[in-house]
Amino acid sequence: MAFLPTISTFFSILCFSIVFCLSSSHWFGVWLGLELNMISFIVLSMSEKSLNSSESAIKYFLLQALGSGLFVLGSCLSYASSGSWLISSLSGPDSLLILSGLGLKLGAAPFHFWVPSVMNSLSWYNALVLSSLQKIAPLLFILVLFPNFSMLFMLILSASGALVGGIGGLNQTQILALLGYSSIGHLGWIMGLSLVSLYFSIFYFLLYLITVTVVFCLLKTFNTNKVKSFSLKEKMNSSMQVPFFICLLSLGGLPPLLGFFPKMVGFKLLSENLFSFLLGLLILGSLMSLFYYLNLFFNSYMSSMSAQKQSEMFLVSNFNSLLSALTVIFCLSGLMFMEIFSF
Repeated sequence: MAFLPTISTFFSILCFSIVFCLSSSHWFGVWLGLELNMISFIVLSMSEKSLNSSESAIKYFLLQALGSGLFVLGSCLSYASSGSWLISSLSGPDSLLILSGLGLKLGAAPFHFWVPSVMNSLSWYNALVLSSLQKIAPLLFILVLFPNFSMLFMLILSASGALVGGIGGLNQTQILALLGYSSIGHLGWIMGLSLVSLYFSIFYFLLYLITVTVVFCLLKTFNTNKVKSFSLKEKMNSSMQVPFFICLLSLGGLPPLLGFFPKMVGFKLLSENLFSFLLGLLILGSLMSLFYYLNLFFNSYMSSMSAQKQSEMFLVSNFNSLLSALTVIFCLSGLMFMEIFSF
């Protein structure tokens, strides 16, 4: 993606729209921030000037417009029942329409159907934005407002997210689509944790943002989106392979990496609050997600067995060193947190 002044401007608008949306106390302000966010991302996705990018931008616009319609309808019903546009005046029945609109914008199950196809048509940079920045505003509104109003609906979002994220990624042949299903699975955990601890669910989301950003930065270093042709030894500097797979398996929640820590604490919190059935579904989805991450790892290892051994490289760029240091921090942090929050 060429970082032209126009692209930089719209990326700045995208970041501003998130702050504007989260700082608003009226439904109109939230809606305006979400629309600015949508328009900015569409411009960013169409900047690639390819047929796939244009197709994904159109899909994204249509589904986001539907989500905006549900959101506006719920806001109007909330105003009709309370006589106020304040977010604090939200009532139970009106919250379902608003939650459905935000869930569609977020791409959480069962409103997830657009996420894999749109992700698969985007560039690596735009896919990273869709997996991280685009989730901040709708997710935080759902976490803060709706667990008290619609616990049953939040349970449905959590359980369906874990199962869809696990099952959907098993037969994927495209890496971007696989990462899209992975994000759906993580959203299931975040929704479930919001029922017992708002602050820890936000903390889980922050860890997810950090890990997925590092993974996408490393994925950008090679040019393939096919799982079967995923061979890092031919496409990636040898000094980057270990950090990449550690971050990837951390995203899958493999112990004792950092990604395992929030799930371990989530297991403790959910079991203490008697959400046993939901916890079982979340664990099942996580195991399936870990399976396709391990499959990606072993597929890369086996496909490169016959390749000639590359010469060792002793000079590593500053960027490579930074990513390697982040990986070590992830591992050590995971071990430290496991000791702190041990049973």
